[in-house]
Amino acid sequence: MTLPDTRAARASILGALRAAAPAAPFSPPELGPYLSGPYGVGSQGERIAPASLVDRFETAARGWRADVLRAGAHDWPEAVSACGGAVMVSSLYAGLPAAFRALAPERDMPSNLLLVTGPSKTADIQQTLAFGAHGPKELVIVMIHDRQGGAGDTA
Repeated sequence: MTLPDTRAARASILGALRAAAPAAPFSPPELGPYLSGPYGVGSQGERIAPASLVDRFETAARGWRADVLRAGAHDWPEAVSACGGAVMVSSLYAGLPAAFRALAPERDMPSNLLLVTGPSKTADIQQTLAFGAHGPKELVIVMIHDRQGGAGDTA
């Protein structure tokens, strides 16, 4: 069986898309009001000390139905091997804007960027909330206190 030749159709579609593309790139959005609000905490000025974010992060993560394990700089391999992953406290940021500012993905933006905060959830079926329906069924976070004097330097 011979497949049809779709090159002309593909060229036509791509030509129409190229013709409709803006002549100049869009200007970046004005983020000032967003960044100065509650969701922009830590995205401006000095970085908030990661150790001060641990309890707030753990509370939020448990709200996402994540399991949170705390480990110290010397015993984290056991905790990581128990769950199969690795989360350093020094990589905590106050919020998504603060993390994006520090990580600067726009410099080398991948074609696909995923941010997974926990198990998927849906209430599609009989309006009953179900977790892990399509995606991760569980999220285990091992918080490794990797700086001296950080809260919980021991497991």
